[in-house]
Amino acid sequence: MSSDVTAKYSELGAVPAQAFNTGGLSYRVLAWVYFCSSLKQPDWQQKAASLQVGKAAINQWLAQGAIASKARAVSFLLLLLGGLLGVATMFGALSYSGAAPVNLWLMLGLFSVLPLLMTLSSTFTALRLSAEHPPFLLELFARATQRVSAGINASQLLRSAAGRLWLFRQVQWFGVVFQLALIISFMLVLLFNDIAFGWSSTLIQQAHWLPNFLNIFTWPWQWLVDAPSGLLVEQSQYYRANSNVAVAANPALLGQWWPHIAMAMIVYGLIPRCLLVVWLSYKARCVLAREIRNSCELDNFFQVCTKKSTIKPKVPPVPTQTTADEIILPALTLNAEWLVSWQREFSSAPSTILGLKKWQDDEQWLKDNAKNWQGITYLLVQEQQVPTAELADIIALAGELNSQCVIELVVQVNTIDEPDSERQIHQLKSWRYFATEQSINIIFTRAIERQSNNAMDTTARGNGDAQ
Repeated sequence: MSSDVTAKYSELGAVPAQAFNTGGLSYRVLAWVYFCSSLKQPDWQQKAASLQVGKAAINQWLAQGAIASKARAVSFLLLLLGGLLGVATMFGALSYSGAAPVNLWLMLGLFSVLPLLMTLSSTFTALRLSAEHPPFLLELFARATQRVSAGINASQLLRSAAGRLWLFRQVQWFGVVFQLALIISFMLVLLFNDIAFGWSSTLIQQAHWLPNFLNIFTWPWQWLVDAPSGLLVEQSQYYRANSNVAVAANPALLGQWWPHIAMAMIVYGLIPRCLLVVWLSYKARCVLAREIRNSCELDNFFQVCTKKSTIKPKVPPVPTQTTADEIILPALTLNAEWLVSWQREFSSAPSTILGLKKWQDDEQWLKDNAKNWQGITYLLVQEQQVPTAELADIIALAGELNSQCVIELVVQVNTIDEPDSERQIHQLKSWRYFATEQSINIIFTRAIERQSNNAMDTTARGNGDAQ
């Protein structure tokens, strides 16, 4: 982020690192997604330029979207639905006529073991979330959020790593409320009814091993409730041919299963899901902070806010010669099969975006694809970005993996800056020096377009070589 723009953040009443650091996680994520979506509108520069310097520009801008109240309504309805489903499910499972006990396997399997397996599956899914193939529930929830809040774009929400984690966390909150409703409903039914629990099996007749299994299963709460005794297990078995509860020598024993059922729902169903929510919240905060730190949207926004004249984002009809002796093309059409961008999205639809994930992921992608590069591969960056050692390593690794490939650096120059501005000259010199150090050609342009064919655009190539 440039120093001259950073110096003016205090005048605008907002600090970049703290602009989206107020409110809860839901507000932060939705505010950031709305902010990024709004900057894709064609007239955003004129609207931003009208903000008064000295005011909290970010807060003024976000107030236009009325984000939090409507979008949070979707989360509230989702939690309400989870609670109602939990109550209805438990009341249905405990429908008790007195002719036969409530199936113990159903209570333990459906309300403790199954939720545990679903939590483990959700954890595995959370580790592999991607914008290309998001889970169906996340897409559904994103579309619902967009429907109630016009400022939130579902596609932008799914493209954002923090947005995907937030969506996944909200779905897990549904599971937490559902499990909590199960437990509360279970206790309420027991308070006003005498429920007998038993187990039955066609295949298991003499279950001498069952007490040992239950001793292991109930180990987490044996400090609070003793493990089921062999007598309790024996007296709880019933048969379809003689299913009357009264056949038990001591029918009161059949009600002693409730502490174990309740603790199983808490230990195996509720606690793991809560831990997953906590982990997702922490990870979403970290990812959101990284997205904001690596993004150029704030830089662009504050540049416009600090302009005192009307923004004229028209592309100059001819290449602009700056005092930095760099030729800036008005537009550049690239006919290359491979366009790789660095930490930024481009309208020219690059093949991939490097620098957003772990280095190991970028390295693996290069190993899988760099060998297929033929002709020229264009590396797309934006003027506001800072050349880094990591980007240099990417270029070096690509050269090692494919010695025949030719990499050209394409720098998209910010159309907001006036030609010959001190900031622009400094940035262009930085990128020119970086390209010289890496021994690659560099092209400066104000707009990047990509054609569908794979033939090399000789015109654009010639403009690049002219430099």
